[in-house]
Amino acid sequence: MKQYILVFFAVLAFAACDKVPDDRPLDGMWQLQSETRGGQTVNTLDRQVYWSFRYGLVQFSAYGDRLAQRYAHCDHTADSLYIYDLAEKSAQTEAQHNNEWIATEAAASLLNEWGLYPTPDTKRPGRYQVRYGIRVLNSRHMVLTNDDDSLSFRKF
Repeated sequence: MKQYILVFFAVLAFAACDKVPDDRPLDGMWQLQSETRGGQTVNTLDRQVYWSFRYGLVQFSAYGDRLAQRYAHCDHTADSLYIYDLAEKSAQTEAQHNNEWIATEAAASLLNEWGLYPTPDTKRPGRYQVRYGIRVLNSRHMVLTNDDDSLSFRKF
């Protein structure tokens, strides 16, 4: 009888596990360590900016910052990361039960607050996206590049 109970709890523990990776090794929380813009590298650890990836979504958050949490869709290919269709979650939108996707013009300016500079999406007229080349992506480190800019992350 004890064996059946142990097997039952073992199966229950594995079945209840919420950590089912969808886009290995991108899935999880990443801390932005540094940004390079126009040849100037800035250490960003003090800002405590985090990007969390899961199931085709990315959440942008900053500890203790005035910025509301932002969400966007993302597509990951072998050499690129595309971020598009921004949404936000703040006290105002939560109170109104209205966590809808943000209009494209407003989304573009909100992405600028996170150091992301979207361009018009040629596949979807009237919408914006950000494309990064993936220079490094492993279980501990990620480096994204866009023209002369780069973002360096550590897995958190």
